[in-house]
Amino acid sequence: MRRVRLLVLGVIVLCLLALIAAGSILLPDAAVLAAVEGQVLMQRGERGEFAAVLQGAEVRRGDVIRTGRHSGVRVDLSHGDRLLLQEQTEIVVRRLGRRPLRDSYRTVIEVRLGRVAAEVDEGRRQLELVAPGGVVAAIRGTRLREAVDPERGARLAVDRGEVAFSSNGTAIAVGEGSGSAVRGGGAPLTPRPLLGGPEALFRQSELPWEAAFYRLRWVVTPGALTQRVEVARLGDFSVLCDEFEGADPSYDPERLDQPATYHVRVRAADADAIEGRSGGVFHLEFDPDFYHGIRLLAAGDAAAAEARLAIAAERTPDDPLPWGELGWSRHLQANWGGAVAAFERSLTLDPGATRIRVRYARDLYWTGDLAGARRAFDEVIAVNRRDADAWAGLAAVSRAEGDFAAALAAARQALALDPAQEYAHDEVRRAQRRQREP
Repeated sequence: MRRVRLLVLGVIVLCLLALIAAGSILLPDAAVLAAVEGQVLMQRGERGEFAAVLQGAEVRRGDVIRTGRHSGVRVDLSHGDRLLLQEQTEIVVRRLGRRPLRDSYRTVIEVRLGRVAAEVDEGRRQLELVAPGGVVAAIRGTRLREAVDPERGARLAVDRGEVAFSSNGTAIAVGEGSGSAVRGGGAPLTPRPLLGGPEALFRQSELPWEAAFYRLRWVVTPGALTQRVEVARLGDFSVLCDEFEGADPSYDPERLDQPATYHVRVRAADADAIEGRSGGVFHLEFDPDFYHGIRLLAAGDAAAAEARLAIAAERTPDDPLPWGELGWSRHLQANWGGAVAAFERSLTLDPGATRIRVRYARDLYWTGDLAGARRAFDEVIAVNRRDADAWAGLAAVSRAEGDFAAALAAARQALALDPAQEYAHDEVRRAQRRQREP
């Protein structure tokens, strides 16, 4: 009986050794959420409710990870590889383990919906991305991106190395710089070269007090059907804080909600929605309070603009730009004293800003400080005698001082420089009327 037990035990050991040698047995392994942006939820072991998770949370086999709108997460595997989940993506960790007696790992991720990017270093490591419809991308020593949705199926783009892409019993090799797609459970499409992204992104305005200064545009890549914008706070784009897809070659940062230096790049997608290589990176200094403040100013809501601009000015007290626009928002509400204070702060930081000095002088006039207003208008004209706004303001000061001939001369000088100068037309009429009065 004892011999039988020993024989059975020996058989079991031999079977285990055979399984280990074949790599069929995996020792449990863990991963970690190394970077989290926005709303990221996790369901443990496909059981229970989804709960919000933070950076540093551990990930194990069976866990489900889901990202919300404008959210993303980077999952770092224990052996140095990583998986990036973009917005509105859901994955299930099907396998996560290390083969005993070998320096090798096997990870299987089910991509239910959304976009993922994977980086797998060279070595005895295997990562499989499994999508609905039996689509599998096997990865070893590669960098790739895969997108999955019910309408467009699964799309694969390989940035480095070579990937085995299979569906419906057909497997193909997709090499570096190429992409493929699967629709409706069919066979993968023949690999094609990835489209290149635009090398340069441009501002829609060169004036930093206009909202268009923070909106970007670019030249469309030939063959592109849509454009995909990726925005990140980290320069390696390891986790995204905003994404946008559309046919129009432009980007509005209105969804960004934190002041930071953002990195922006664009990918072109072809008719099969295969996303190409990224182009050049634009570094965007952005403050959402300032941006929405100047948008509100342009829309005519000065009170709401003042609230946002005051936050931006206090956040960056050494930046003259938000102080200047804060002054203008107060001017539009007839708060002359408050406007003067903000303009003075802006001019202390940037004395050469003639646009702000003209506004400052105008509000000194409205507060009754005619001498201060004249001095400020004269300072502008001394630098630029072709500033029509300053001449028009000087006309108003001269009229208020009772020198109607000087007021007429200054107003006419303003109109000679800019025939559409509204204040100058008004000052001509006022000065002429006062000259005719007994």
